[in-house]
Amino acid sequence: MMLRCALLALWSIVSCAGINTRSLPRSAHAVRYDADTRRITTAAKTWRSQRENSCRSATHLTHQRCSTAALAASAWSPKQCDTATRRRCSIAIAAALAWTPRGAFAFDVTVGPATGDVLYPASLVGEWRCARVLAAVDGYSVAAEGAWRSLGGGAAPFVAGRTEAYSTRFVAPATPTTYTFEGRAIEGVVLDRAFELDRRRRGGAATWDPRAPSIVRDGDATLTVVSRTSEISEAGFGFDELIRVDAAAGGLIGGAARVSRLIRCKRRYRRAFAEDGRRVVEGLEIVKTYRVLDGVAEADLPTSSAKYTLRLERGL
Repeated sequence: MMLRCALLALWSIVSCAGINTRSLPRSAHAVRYDADTRRITTAAKTWRSQRENSCRSATHLTHQRCSTAALAASAWSPKQCDTATRRRCSIAIAAALAWTPRGAFAFDVTVGPATGDVLYPASLVGEWRCARVLAAVDGYSVAAEGAWRSLGGGAAPFVAGRTEAYSTRFVAPATPTTYTFEGRAIEGVVLDRAFELDRRRRGGAATWDPRAPSIVRDGDATLTVVSRTSEISEAGFGFDELIRVDAAAGGLIGGAARVSRLIRCKRRYRRAFAEDGRRVVEGLEIVKTYRVLDGVAEADLPTSSAKYTLRLERGL
């Protein structure tokens, strides 16, 4: 109680004398940590700007991540600062690390085509009727529409809920390839990519060679699968592909200039039955787009994401 009264008396004296408490001398530790706090905050703002302007390479991302973390670690020394200073340092460190990407990586889109092809169950061989419905679009819708047209969307309106009907076809691969189903090795089939592109656009001159299945030439554009994974199991089948689209730049650039875009296409199918008992195949497709700068794409930051439902039925 006596200590509290003494402190109140001292505060009254200081207030009456008109002394500015902010001008009182501060400890060397508090001054130094305030400077460190400002430095970390500046680093956080710099990192945020670089993150929003997109990275140029995975090495650049890693360097920035390590630099920010090292700067934050060097400024944190709880044994030497008071409670208030420690709180300010914690806030600054959190702000800096909030913009550090977790698992961020870049993808070099200039790599060559992926080997092999997506293998489908043998029961899909032949022609099917496909009904594709755009369910939802997130992000930059113009980029999503561009990806849809690059993969065969044609001139039809890009509208959610609209059904796109076309024929597709599965054929034998150039080199027989087997998969295991119920303990047996079965030769699978592959998608005729040029056939599907032309049918979706109601015409065209797309070319595709089963001996080089990762490349499709569609007029002035070239679609190249640069990365691929796929699987077939009793529960279903599907794939995950990264597709580079090389096409004329157009617009203000014009001339012979060409640009590259990166599209990620993931599909998952399952066998099902129609209401009349016929066998059908139902699928879900997610298509994402990415920025490409100097041949490098931010593969963890899509600019758009579109979700489609698919339904395959045999023609009557």
